[in-house]
Amino acid sequence: MLKNLKILIFYYYKTINLIAKNGKKRFIPINSVVMNILKEAHKNKVCEYVFVNHTTETRYSDLKRSFNALCLKANVENFRFHDLRHTSATRMVGAGVPITMVKDILGHSDIHTTMRYAHAITEQSLEAIETLSNYAERNRKVVELKLNTNC
Repeated sequence: MLKNLKILIFYYYKTINLIAKNGKKRFIPINSVVMNILKEAHKNKVCEYVFVNHTTETRYSDLKRSFNALCLKANVENFRFHDLRHTSATRMVGAGVPITMVKDILGHSDIHTTMRYAHAITEQSLEAIETLSNYAERNRKVVELKLNTNC
């Protein structure tokens, strides 16, 4: 769980090591932005955990409650902690990351769970088809079809 996320960051491999809900060890890939933020936070660490209450210098006991409190303070409505996961998955799919890779990153055991994010594939498919018309216009190879009215 995230509330128990200790600083087990493997900078060389750009991954975070954690124990998943099912008790299995997971290695979560992180991008360079997240890695740099964690490195900076690690320099000034006051505790072995990533999510630390700086008043008590201990880990947050309930990350969701803390997240909700921050959303309230920032006037952000109708936004759950899980929405961050959903958004990243949707953006990966929309960017063309194969759905099987998104499944592995999210740690889903069943591809059907990951397919909830497939609506981005439909949007991507429409954009892909639209490139055909753009290609034709760029290359001036548009063929006019004339209907034969002598049928």
